[in-house]
Amino acid sequence: MRNCSGPVPSLESRSRVVFCRRVRAQESVASVLGLARGESVWHLERVRYAGDRPAALQASYLPCALFPELSRQPLGSRFLLDIMTEVYAVPLLRAVEVVDPTKADSYAARQLGIKAGTPLFRVERRTYSTEERVVEYRLSVLRGDIFRYRTEFR
Repeated sequence: MRNCSGPVPSLESRSRVVFCRRVRAQESVASVLGLARGESVWHLERVRYAGDRPAALQASYLPCALFPELSRQPLGSRFLLDIMTEVYAVPLLRAVEVVDPTKADSYAARQLGIKAGTPLFRVERRTYSTEERVVEYRLSVLRGDIFRYRTEFR
């Protein structure tokens, strides 16, 4: 499974891990992941780059029970979806994304090297396993001057 969104195709992408830590799931995150409030989840935050420019700030939440020792994986140099399927043998079926316009708050602006108030795309993503379980809940903000979205209908 590959994302239809991404940096403009001619740019090489990489990530910088801001942090990956085990936290107790807040009610909203637990609800999306089908967990009890307070259950352990990984909170992974990364800045994605297009060439040498910070292009996206991503916060992912994953159940610790499915992905033990996630923080020891090469999260800055490998696609998270590849780690989920290849290292943890979690088969992925689909992902659903909702895209909304937003503006950079001071934290996102600092991480992306832009001014607060700059227009961004806000993307909420749920990645499902073949058992129709949400195995990753991701909240991202993307720079509109670097990212573009393509939708294909069949």
